[in-house]
Amino acid sequence: MENQNQNQNQNENNNKNENQNQNENQNENNNKNQNENQNEDLYELRKDYFFERYVIVSTERERRPLPNKRRIIRTETKNNKKIDEECVFCVGNEHLTSKETYRLEDQNDPKKWKIRIVLNKYPAIKTIENTKEDQNGIVYTTKKPIGTHEVIIETTDHSQQIDEFSVDQMEELVHVYCLRLKELYEPKEVKYVSLFKNAGPGSGASQPHAHSQIVSMNLIPPIIKEKMDAFEKHPNGYVQVVEQEKNSQRFCYGNDSFVLITPFASFYRCQALILPITKIPSMIELTKPQKRDLADVLVQAYQGLRDLQTPYNVIFHNAPKNCKNFHFHVDIIPRMSSFAGFEYGTGFSISSFIPEVAAQYFRKKDEK
Repeated sequence: MENQNQNQNQNENNNKNENQNQNENQNENNNKNQNENQNEDLYELRKDYFFERYVIVSTERERRPLPNKRRIIRTETKNNKKIDEECVFCVGNEHLTSKETYRLEDQNDPKKWKIRIVLNKYPAIKTIENTKEDQNGIVYTTKKPIGTHEVIIETTDHSQQIDEFSVDQMEELVHVYCLRLKELYEPKEVKYVSLFKNAGPGSGASQPHAHSQIVSMNLIPPIIKEKMDAFEKHPNGYVQVVEQEKNSQRFCYGNDSFVLITPFASFYRCQALILPITKIPSMIELTKPQKRDLADVLVQAYQGLRDLQTPYNVIFHNAPKNCKNFHFHVDIIPRMSSFAGFEYGTGFSISSFIPEVAAQYFRKKDEK
């Protein structure tokens, strides 16, 4: 009887060990398959949410030999001076800039400013009265330019970059953006106002002092017309995108009013997008709490750009005048790669770095 029990216990132990070994092997196989899947190259054609624009996803291209690969650098040249005597945007050099069009005064000292807007000394567009009238020919067409180009000096501190702004400081900047945007839309000839920020070498920025730019014009840009057509077909387009993306791997950050995502068909490497949760045609229509929420998401986005250590462009897409069927959104474009012959020849973009991975740069550090 004792031998029988011993044999029975031995069989149970053998079965237990066999099952354990099978489970361990299964886990090893699962891990192996998971690692193999992660290491597999991805080849896909991804279409933009609404626009007729495709991205070729080819992660294998990330391994291309690039002997002259560009070095990723700090967004803008950093120095520790709060005031640089040679900087035309610094306090004390106000006389060196063009005409001032707006200033946000320091409440503690009205003689001092916190944000200042001046005319661009080298404008892309300006109104010139004595120019020839519009010409509409079969081959040649010219149009009289009407508009203004301004520089928004974001801080008095020469050493401070926008990725170091607090939410309070960013909220003040958002308020100034909205205010000036509304004012520049007032002339009847103005059809569109472009608001954007260039930062770092290669982005288009010519001054290291933190600033953004705003340009009014008597034309609606082609890219905005394309967006208008898309939103006409998809009136709730970006609202639906938010619903889909808030639970995806591309979701980075959000609050009650806005979300930060990396787009499914990112046209640029590590591109990000800020979208309102509800349909808002323009920043002009933001409520005070919404301005605060936008500032909060912008702080998170700029901190992500700081982690990427790259020049960038940020574009605030607002509705043209009298256009209600539009979705305000902010396009964040790191300048980490450049187009070549294929991109220029086809209009496609080739992505070797998928947005699901890029999203980690724009999440809070404890969530990455």
